[in-house]
Amino acid sequence: MPEKNHGVYAKMKELGIELPTLIPKDTPTVTKIKPLTGDILLVSGTGNFYPFADDGKSIKGKAGEVPDEVAIDAARDSARYILAALDFYLGDLNRITEIVKLLVLVACKPDFYKQSMVANGCSETFIKIFGEEKGKATRSAMGVACLPNNFIVETEAMVRFK
Repeated sequence: MPEKNHGVYAKMKELGIELPTLIPKDTPTVTKIKPLTGDILLVSGTGNFYPFADDGKSIKGKAGEVPDEVAIDAARDSARYILAALDFYLGDLNRITEIVKLLVLVACKPDFYKQSMVANGCSETFIKIFGEEKGKATRSAMGVACLPNNFIVETEAMVRFK
């Protein structure tokens, strides 16, 4: 197991970003990671709570019903859970060379039009950790009627790794 006190991990510590400890279970609800090509991984939709994490927290509701900052925090949390799943899968987040694409789904009221603002919570988390060049992904943000487990945000990610 590589030492996790340098590179990406040092940056997360500096930013006060902690990864939840995932408790793997043999169940289809756990975030799946699938290699697409030799150096590209696709991370399935990950809510602002991983079903088998040790912290057991999630932010529930809909954007437009909760304060904007709560929805943005949910997007930040979805980034943390994606990183935790990648850390579990790759063994070392320093292997990530680029966040390629994000799809951020935002559960919201029909008259809520700030999905991009909410999705920025996820995007900005990756940029803060990996820097502009590696962390700034192409991104889509979409409003949806509801998400599993009453999540506010669910995010898919495509990452390049070495």
